[in-house]
Order: sequence, then C-alpha cells, then structure tokens
Amino acid sequence: MEQFEIKKSLDVFGEIGISISELRIAGGATRSKVWNQLQADIYSIPVVKTEYEETTALGAAILACIGARIYSDPQKAVDQMVKIKTRYQPRKKLKKLYEKQYLKHKKLYQILSKSKI
Repeated sequence: MEQFEIKKSLDVFGEIGISISELRIAGGATRSKVWNQLQADIYSIPVVKTEYEETTALGAAILACIGARIYSDPQKAVDQMVKIKTRYQPRKKLKKLYEKQYLKHKKLYQILSKSKI
C-alpha cells in the first residue's frame, strides 16, 4: 500500500530527529475525503488539504511575489498565499489497527526483498 511507503518515510524523519506535526496534501487525489482521512489515520498525524490543487503554479507565484518584492521573505509569502481548505485529524480508535497492518507490511517487505525471485 502506497500510504505505508509514505509512513516509512515519515518514520525515517523521526529517526533522524525531525518531528513532523502535520502533512500537507494537494492535487487531484486529494478530492477524496475518504482517502484523505485514511492518510491521517495511517500516519497518525493531521493531514491538511490546501485550497489550491496546482501547487507547482502556486510555488512559482510565491517565488514571483518574492522576486517582485511583494513579500520580503518566503515564509511571509507562504503564510499569505497558501490557504488551508480542510484538516483531517487521525482517529485514535483506528491507530492500533493501522499500526498492526503497517508492521505486517514492513515484515512482508523484508521477506520479499531477501527473496531471490
């Protein structure tokens, strides 16, 4: 499951001392409320959907505004231009279920990666 691969990446951040307090999402796949909630449940952190799906264009606009001196620094530009649409909180009642499935996923991955198929 793709979400477990993302969770592995989030775990690596934790292992090197970088705490992730929320995950921001954008793009076409974020149109599904069910999918967004599933991510929050699996990652056990809030998942935040931004208002704009076209994040590449928004990033270019942010940089253009900095270059045109509309904003003095990137953080100010982001604070003004990136809007939150929806925040999905992880459901505590599902935490153990997804942790169990995640451990199975990791174990299966280890077995398959050692396989000589």
